[in-house]
Amino acid sequence: TSRNYMVRSLWRLGYPKLGNFHANCFHDTAFSVFVAKPSDLRGVRNVTGEPVHLDDQKLCRLLRDNGDGKEANKNLTEQLIEASNKKVADFESESDKKITAIQIPKSVFDWGCSFLKSLVLCGNGIFELPDALFDFTCLTHLDLSRNCLFGLSHKLGNLINLKILDISFNLITELPDTIEK
Repeated sequence: TSRNYMVRSLWRLGYPKLGNFHANCFHDTAFSVFVAKPSDLRGVRNVTGEPVHLDDQKLCRLLRDNGDGKEANKNLTEQLIEASNKKVADFESESDKKITAIQIPKSVFDWGCSFLKSLVLCGNGIFELPDALFDFTCLTHLDLSRNCLFGLSHKLGNLINLKILDISFNLITELPDTIEK
């Protein structure tokens, strides 16, 4: 596919920057996982991610906008719609390292703001959060661990009922001022 061709071409050009490590497998995994999480690669142990260079962040966005994770992102959106129709209080996405973006349709907004208490989106290639997520003020538990988040918005402070926030194994170097320790 054109996506595989693009990713292979990027690898030949030295992206992602993994030092001496090799990332020539898992062609269906989100590219942001390779950029941000070299410890997830086969045969690579005890390697931790480092802050992602701004050019690599742009590259992740470009690939996402050109279809990286497109099918997995669409499936997540459909799962959110189904959960909102059922008015479930707890939602957990599949952990498949392919989701690169969270798209929150307007049809789930009322559910997210009124019913949703726990949102688990761990183990994917998500590197940015949509602003709409920070309006889900009923959330008490938000698990974003094992993703590729480059940072967090100051709007996280809007989640006034949040008791548990798991952002472990991401590339976040500092927390916004709106978060109390």
